[in-house]
Amino acid sequence: MNGNMSVVQWLLRAEDADRALNAYLQLRQAKGYMSTRDNDALRRQLSDLYQDSRRIRPADKASLKACQGMALMDAIEAFSSAAVCLMTGRHDTPAWIAVDAIKLERAVNTIHPALGLLAELHDPHHA
Repeated sequence: MNGNMSVVQWLLRAEDADRALNAYLQLRQAKGYMSTRDNDALRRQLSDLYQDSRRIRPADKASLKACQGMALMDAIEAFSSAAVCLMTGRHDTPAWIAVDAIKLERAVNTIHPALGLLAELHDPHHA
């Protein structure tokens, strides 16, 4: 995506990334490891989301309530932290990786309330 994007556009992508991160975390907790292919795909998705966050229109950011602005920053930082966590996993074999599930869960626990505060931007009845 070229140019600037709205907060709502970013939020929709963030919600998709949140679902993917949750699914990954559940599988990681159940299995104890993940395929490097799944790990790399999610890491790319989270890294792209971070890059997209840098293109949110300044006017959109300025129009947010203070709590929404903080929630946006918290979500961006947590997604970024999760992407870094996915880069630092232990490779048991070339095809399998074990990442720190506790760090991923910490990121998820930050992302959920942050996205909840931002949800009213595209669903006014959410609040």
